[in-house]
Amino acid sequence: MEQRPCYRLPVETDVWLYQDGSIFAKASLANVSRDGMFIRTNVMLLPINSQLDVVMEINEGGETKRVSFFVTVIHRCLDGIGVKIEKTPNFAGPSVVALLAQISTKSYLEHESNCAA
Repeated sequence: MEQRPCYRLPVETDVWLYQDGSIFAKASLANVSRDGMFIRTNVMLLPINSQLDVVMEINEGGETKRVSFFVTVIHRCLDGIGVKIEKTPNFAGPSVVALLAQISTKSYLEHESNCAA
């Protein structure tokens, strides 16, 4: 079993991938931790170390907000991409997991992936 430094929270929500300010794909966020995300997508054109903005909508206080995370692609597989979170939104605080817990009611589970790192 792969050992990860942080637990993964399973999440199912749509995200939009932007590069250099232009949207290029709609994808599905599969899980998130304080340090990274796994995004299900069939876009395999992204080289390792590509930098992206991952944009999603969250409900905060009954209001829908668009939230953007600046990330770096650290691995790819047939199911999607693994990204390291480089910068979180100002209001996200120290834990991305706390922000995204609004989206999912599932328990914290360690993510096991069939993808090679």
